[in-house]
Amino acid sequence: MEIYAPKYYLDFKCIASNCKHSCCIGWEIDVDKKSLEKYANLKGLYKEEILKSIEHNPTPHFKLLKDKKCPHLDQKGLCKIISNFGEDCLCDICREHPRFYNYTPLGLEVGLGLSCEESCRIILSSPFYDEFIKVGLTSEYEEDFEFNPLPIRNKIFAVLKDEKLSYKQKLVILSTEFSVNLKELSDCDWKDVLSSLEYLDESHKELFFNYSSTASNTPENLEIYLERALAYFVFRHLTKAQSECEIKSYLGLCLFLERLLCSVLRARKAFLLNEIIPLAITLSEEIEYNEDNVESILFQFI
Repeated sequence: MEIYAPKYYLDFKCIASNCKHSCCIGWEIDVDKKSLEKYANLKGLYKEEILKSIEHNPTPHFKLLKDKKCPHLDQKGLCKIISNFGEDCLCDICREHPRFYNYTPLGLEVGLGLSCEESCRIILSSPFYDEFIKVGLTSEYEEDFEFNPLPIRNKIFAVLKDEKLSYKQKLVILSTEFSVNLKELSDCDWKDVLSSLEYLDESHKELFFNYSSTASNTPENLEIYLERALAYFVFRHLTKAQSECEIKSYLGLCLFLERLLCSVLRARKAFLLNEIIPLAITLSEEIEYNEDNVESILFQFI
């Protein structure tokens, strides 16, 4: 099976110690079975440090330090597993982050998640979100697709790329075409939904309470970034749809996340890319990387 990715995918490279929002802080990283076996067979002084750092119950994972840092993060912000044994010794999650994968009738797609500082910069800077390139092959295969979301996704991308339309018009067309109306719930009701979510940081709940569904509130200097963010949400989430009905739910999720991002940026008066990135990361971490939170929002569009 062929592997495809957005054109901007090849621009990604971990910036390691230059990252201000390290993925090695605050996340409890599970260690896969294959990596556990690899660590047990290592030879070198640092082997014991790795083995001692792993808590096996309920699922094998690296025990975070009191400051919530990974025990293998050095003072320069670099990974001690890499420095001692190379990148091949990373567990699956560390090696793959911030990548995600979706099976499609045309092949396996790989993308970059918005929660990573560098991938967020690339996603919000690239106009090539609708251009895909072949990046490899995989022996994995999934068949029997009863539904193909890719033509609908391409149609959505075509609307977003149409320079004859204003950004507000694009949002209206997508909402109308697919019968997705965020205003079926009032902003107060949406805030109740946001209040019910699980949060890594409870202060983000208050930040998300700035939510407004009104497209006319979009500052012009944010439109290009919101368009690219929406295209990313569509690529990541709508591609999972397995029926026409699920298209509506997933597009609802995408449009909601776009409005939430817009609301947060307006509230914080974040109009420059370096101001937008940390807030986009927060939204992605709190919602996209929590399956229960995603399901809570999808449920509103059933």
